[in-house]
Amino acid sequence: NVQVYCLDLSPVLIKIAQDLALDNALPIRCIRADMRNIPALQKFDAVVSFFTSFGYFEKEEENQRVLKNVVQVLKPSGLFLLDYLNVKHTLFNLVPRDHRKSTGFQIIQERSFNQRSERFEKKIMIHESASTREYHESVRAYGVVEMGSLFAEAGLNCIATFGDYSGKAYSPDSPRLIMIGQKNENSH
Repeated sequence: NVQVYCLDLSPVLIKIAQDLALDNALPIRCIRADMRNIPALQKFDAVVSFFTSFGYFEKEEENQRVLKNVVQVLKPSGLFLLDYLNVKHTLFNLVPRDHRKSTGFQIIQERSFNQRSERFEKKIMIHESASTREYHESVRAYGVVEMGSLFAEAGLNCIATFGDYSGKAYSPDSPRLIMIGQKNENSH
């Protein structure tokens, strides 16, 4: 019997996940929480983080705390899969601005890379009727070597690295940086 937990800070995304789980009769328990303070619900065989859901925090120690919290909730020899952007590929393919229209609204996205802070920045503007909503995303650009060091510092041995979802080898030109870390025996 497999129990899956979904953790997100956004109440909107938690609601979407709950509805999808219910509609598809999936045994998923959704929890609203900050990844810097993962609730100690139980120990897990594996933790996964998809779609560059790491590196949001401006302080390096907060990003490191996320990894340390992952290690704390893993069983001995548990696995952590991190799906992250590939910095070189993202820089080369960065689209500074795009927009799309749909029925009743328009979405404009602006993207840039701040070399000083080593962060990818994105501004999303949603124009709908007479209102405009604006969102900002910012993610730290960690390369494969630096991410490997973060894993090691948190108590994870990197046991595999891939460059895309099909399992191809990682290279500087890969679309993704997918790393699998295994909890060190000495980690608590």
